[in-house]
Amino acid sequence: MSQKTPSVLPRANPWRYALGEFGLSLPGFAIGTYLVFFYSDVLALPVTLVAIARAINSVWDGLNDPIFAHLSDRTRTRWGRRRPWLWVVLPLNLIAWLAIWAPPRSLDAQALFAWFLVFLLFSETVATMSWVNYNALFPRLFTTEAQRVRANAIRKALGQVALIGGIALSPLLYSRWGFAGMGAVWAGIGSLAFLLFLLDFREEQEVPVAEAVPNFWRNVGDLLKNPAYRLYLGIFMLSTLANTLLMAGMPFYAKYALGLAEGQTSLLFGAVFVTAIPGVALWIYLTRRWRAARAWQIALAWLMLALLPLIAVRSLWGSLLTAAVIGLGLSGGMVLGDVVLGQIIDDDARRHGQPREAMFYGLAAVLARLSGLLNAQSFVLLTWLFGYVSGEQLGPNPDAAFRFFMVVIPGIVLLLAVGMAGWLRRTLSAAQPASMTPIASVSDVTE
Repeated sequence: MSQKTPSVLPRANPWRYALGEFGLSLPGFAIGTYLVFFYSDVLALPVTLVAIARAINSVWDGLNDPIFAHLSDRTRTRWGRRRPWLWVVLPLNLIAWLAIWAPPRSLDAQALFAWFLVFLLFSETVATMSWVNYNALFPRLFTTEAQRVRANAIRKALGQVALIGGIALSPLLYSRWGFAGMGAVWAGIGSLAFLLFLLDFREEQEVPVAEAVPNFWRNVGDLLKNPAYRLYLGIFMLSTLANTLLMAGMPFYAKYALGLAEGQTSLLFGAVFVTAIPGVALWIYLTRRWRAARAWQIALAWLMLALLPLIAVRSLWGSLLTAAVIGLGLSGGMVLGDVVLGQIIDDDARRHGQPREAMFYGLAAVLARLSGLLNAQSFVLLTWLFGYVSGEQLGPNPDAAFRFFMVVIPGIVLLLAVGMAGWLRRTLSAAQPASMTPIASVSDVTE
């Protein structure tokens, strides 16, 4: 009997698939942006207790992605692998999004800390289960490069809409209805959007394959032996680090390099996001001319070069124009990374006869956490090189310090990413054309 390969899922509507990203992101951005402020400033939970809870959550956050990814890949049900998980997390997310914003008013500091920690961990766990399974569907629902570029462009655009909504509109909601009211609004919209996504696709029953998913550590080791995937992980970590450096450094750059008022800082973020959303159309066009791996390399190089004017620009309009060009580069990275990863996943499934989409995304999430640690350490360089310690100890030249932070550090990081992207492009080219064909359907494989 010849080996059976996993089936390709019926192609989904990319707009409905994108609703899943919107539904998960909208409440998530509100939590990531305002939760610490809510518990420490509004509820007066001591910041030391907030820090302890976040530290515990960070450790769990760094461990749980590959664990749940491995469990998802090993799932076998009549409804498929990912769909049962996604239906389970729908009500769990709703509970987490509501409860984390609505602790009982009668709690003392210790009880409030316990509530914060429990629902922070619960929210993180359910979010991981959601994202791992949602992302794992992407290379199965959209099987060609053209489909993947278009679908990923749409979902990242809706993700940016969720980002703007979750950050910009949340103060309007909690100032009117309180944080519990804000949480209820975002939980309702997010759950409805995610439900519409779930109702759009059907996942076929998984059939046994010749080689089962190996145990956890063998699975991790096997994936890390893949040279294309190792290169992808390096590029993903570096590009994520560059993006987070830019977002973290923007308020400092606006204040110390440009001398802008706090209210004007939002204009810089707005310029980035306004061009990032329509910029996906540009990268769809470029990917039609080149393959996704080459377009990804160009997007990384674009972002690196777009940073250069920040070393000298001093006017608001000059900085807004530069931010708009940066947004176009960011949009390319957002769209194309998943498309390239889909090619690597396809090739791995053909070689091993067993798709492991979730684990590919789960290990990448660990690297994203590592980039966060490197981001924090990057600020230490400012103390060593420029004497900047805090807002009360600026050092002799905070202007130069944050021009360095916004241009030199991410510029070096992106230069490494561009070089690795070229290496990855050559590695993938050696595997074509097989890696560019869709996974065969079960019905196409005879016994």
